[in-house]
Amino acid sequence: MISKLCSPIKMAYDKDVALVISHDGPKRQLFYMSQINKQSTHDVYSTIKILSVDSVTIDKQFDYGYLKEIVVRRADKKLYKFKEGDFPRLHLNDIKDMLLLHFQHKLFNLEGNEIVDLTVALRMFTRSLVIRKKS
Repeated sequence: MISKLCSPIKMAYDKDVALVISHDGPKRQLFYMSQINKQSTHDVYSTIKILSVDSVTIDKQFDYGYLKEIVVRRADKKLYKFKEGDFPRLHLNDIKDMLLLHFQHKLFNLEGNEIVDLTVALRMFTRSLVIRKKS
């Protein structure tokens, strides 16, 4: 009786389905698979206000921009680096400060494509936070 319940067809494990990128094209899958599970040892949690974004380092592959590093100046006049593994541990006020700098047109020291990639990354991150809080 048990042999009738089991299927004789063996299914292969698809790692793209597990990573929820199976619907993307092969180039996009390759890009996002290289960016998953990046961790950093820095402690970036702080409540000091961000005054300016000094520089942004972007990794471009297949016309997709991915933030590698953000250098910001906080209210204590020191420079702080946020690497890609630090983004999930950023304080929500840090993201809010960087988005406000964009909307107030105070990112004049960055190039146009850097501003766009920074804003898109911050908005995607805030959307993921909202989705996590709802579920």
